[in-house]
Amino acid sequence: MSEFSAQSAADRKPGTATVVIGNMLVLAGRTIALVTAGFLILAVIQAGPGLFNSLQPLTIATLLLVAAFARRSHATLLALGYVVMFMIFLILRPIADETFIPVHYEFPILMDRILFLGSMPVVWLQDLFYVPGRVSILDFVMSSVYITYFFAPHLTALIVWRTRPRLFPKAIVAISLTFMIGLFFYFAVPTAPPWLASDTGDIDADVVRILPQISAQLAGDTYDEASRAVGQNDVAAMPSLHTALTAMVALILASYGRRWRWVGITYVALMATALVYLGEHYVIDEIAGIALALGIWKLVSQHRAFAWLSPHAEAENAAAVVVTPDKRAA
Repeated sequence: MSEFSAQSAADRKPGTATVVIGNMLVLAGRTIALVTAGFLILAVIQAGPGLFNSLQPLTIATLLLVAAFARRSHATLLALGYVVMFMIFLILRPIADETFIPVHYEFPILMDRILFLGSMPVVWLQDLFYVPGRVSILDFVMSSVYITYFFAPHLTALIVWRTRPRLFPKAIVAISLTFMIGLFFYFAVPTAPPWLASDTGDIDADVVRILPQISAQLAGDTYDEASRAVGQNDVAAMPSLHTALTAMVALILASYGRRWRWVGITYVALMATALVYLGEHYVIDEIAGIALALGIWKLVSQHRAFAWLSPHAEAENAAAVVVTPDKRAA
């Protein structure tokens, strides 16, 4: 190894103070993660049984436990940062429409009518398949697919951490960016979903918000309790984060091979159909959500600012130091 290479390696090596501070931060992060996970688990136990109320807190608690016990310190900090980001998202989403920006009703209706030559998929899907007062198999399947949004991204992060640790940084940063950029658009472009536009008369047809109807028949007040628990915002519709995060899960699954790529595509198709059928989103919301996911995945995969997320980043950085022999020494 040349003198230049040895000096460069020494320059890159962190000092003792930096190492001590870094270890203290990691230890503090592990402690906070462990304590917070304990509080979340206790809160779920106190609240009693309930699928909607338990899934999300328990998944987040599991991620916190990952942060507490992960062998690699960067995994601890990434998992903890992800949970903090998600909590910020939950706090800010309910107030995203409390600004001077008016709620948009007309432009998504216009876009769907342009895309589908005057008709609206949300209207004709409900006209074809929805029967008020009766829960069909289709209703149950579509509602089940819809519910997976509340834990699928977090569960995907856990699976990646367990099965592909080198993919974990890229996956968790991509999911985090999807949440936060989606939140920005909720503040910037508050948009009414189809069921709300129907209630106000902006859609000249009856569009039902089906999920509360199904919940009322099968599970009482569960839907209302879950909505309060996750901080729902009725005009947080553009882009569709349900679709964006489902697409992000699909992109992560594609890293596992062709078979899982098709699983991801099927999941996105089912979610897109469910969101329109249930009256929650227009197709244009979903197109915007898929575009958001694709853009973020490309960004974290190719932009130099995210090179440290690459599984081979360290090897590439090491290879970048090229030792050029001194011609005068020859």
